[in-house]
Amino acid sequence: MKTAANKQELVIVYPQAKGETFNTDFRALLSFLRCNNIDYRLMAADLTGECSLVVDGVLIYLHITDVTYLHKLNAPLSQCKKNNSLLIVGGAEILSVESNKILDTFKSIDIIARAPETEKVLVHLVKTIFNHKNWQTVKGITYRHPSSENKIISTKNRPLSKNLDYLDNPGIYQQNIQNAPGDQWFPVMVSRGCDGDCMYCGLKEPYRLDYDAGKTTWRKKSAKKVVDDIEFLFSKGVDKFILSCHRFFGSKKNHASSAVEIAREILRRELKVKFKFIALAGDLKRNLQSLFVLREAGLDEIQVGIDSGAARFHEMYRTGSTVQNCMDVLRFLHENRFKFNISYIFYDPYLTIPEIKETIIFLKNIKEYFSHLELPYSAYLDSRVLNSALILRYGMPIIQKLREDGLLVEYPGYSAHPASVFREPAVKNIYRVYRQVNETILPKIRHLFYDKELVTYFNNSFELFPLMVMEKIVHWVENEKSDDLGQIVAGIERFTKDCFGPLIDNIGDAFPKYKNPALSSWLKR
Repeated sequence: MKTAANKQELVIVYPQAKGETFNTDFRALLSFLRCNNIDYRLMAADLTGECSLVVDGVLIYLHITDVTYLHKLNAPLSQCKKNNSLLIVGGAEILSVESNKILDTFKSIDIIARAPETEKVLVHLVKTIFNHKNWQTVKGITYRHPSSENKIISTKNRPLSKNLDYLDNPGIYQQNIQNAPGDQWFPVMVSRGCDGDCMYCGLKEPYRLDYDAGKTTWRKKSAKKVVDDIEFLFSKGVDKFILSCHRFFGSKKNHASSAVEIAREILRRELKVKFKFIALAGDLKRNLQSLFVLREAGLDEIQVGIDSGAARFHEMYRTGSTVQNCMDVLRFLHENRFKFNISYIFYDPYLTIPEIKETIIFLKNIKEYFSHLELPYSAYLDSRVLNSALILRYGMPIIQKLREDGLLVEYPGYSAHPASVFREPAVKNIYRVYRQVNETILPKIRHLFYDKELVTYFNNSFELFPLMVMEKIVHWVENEKSDDLGQIVAGIERFTKDCFGPLIDNIGDAFPKYKNPALSSWLKR
């Protein structure tokens, strides 16, 4: 078992994909270290190429947001072990859920600082190590026993903080501001935790496993502290913000007031800012009236978690919403001209053809609620709905059910997240055909049904085109009973030419920027 190096230096490594910026939890961790007078050296690990990570004679903390990063960094981490550095890993919720398995898989890791308040665990751990005290008693860690690499021990959890105002050092944002593009949206932490029970989300797992059931795990920063962060960034030229949280309106009725308090504090300080946030349709339905004061304070856009137009999905995945809730929320947003986008999960392993038909009806019914937005409805169908699927991540509760039902595909050593297969072969064929159409046919004409002016000019005749393609595919897969999916793709090509071919010359005349002899020739062929 390694011991801390003589030189009391903490190096923090943050793996980054291209263009990725620090998330709010990592900023909170850096802030808390500084508030506790712990110096550190920050080191980025570029995941886009051959990653090297050679640091000698120091205490190393690796902050990851995705457990598969450990597989990418395995060789560099092993090098760190050879150089006799004590290696701590924290960040992603899965580290808490599968800490024993992760330590068993990656022998170079010595300690896992568990979520959900990794920054407090890390500060206590670092101070204990640097003071040459027994760090094995620090709460909230999982580690290898000094006598045996195969003996793994987890200490008790730290009690959850009642609020997050201890994370109150906005100056930590400075290092990300200088080189940021002028139109970048900056995340500001609002709250942590969630009392929801969604089967497709792993965010709650550390709480679910380690903290008392029935007690709220949702904790907030006070409105003052949130707006302190916003005001500091605003003074540095930032005026667009993402209010970052797992659940913006909280999980209980008495939580919702915090969102209104933030809005009123922004108004009181007369900050001319824009902000957006993410919320599930069920949460929005309970808090629709709060949106007016939020808009007055600068609300620019809401990302609405619709998830599905199939009732079974909301029941199975315990979304806390219903199809009717989704309809009601979208209607309200449209009638009151709120700007929104949606998140959707069209495909999941249990999808059936009757559910696809149910979803198509739902998507037709909500079309009018998008008419006040900048893009035509066809753009949302294409970019947000019909190409969306359930993406699995380690720690999601649904994984165990998929495993039991024989629908899970797992990869060794956390080299990739789990995948799944469709229970119904016909749905698999629909998925395969639409994906091929999406890759080969739609790119030729996609720009046409993304242009709202053009779509409006032609009496919105293109606005349901992606949905019409899906309907055709479903009909042919269901009725042709053929394994020759290429014939269906060819049929969709003919259908596309029938729709756009007769209009392509008129399109070019009305919108000269879309004159394209090659496209015209293909559509008329």
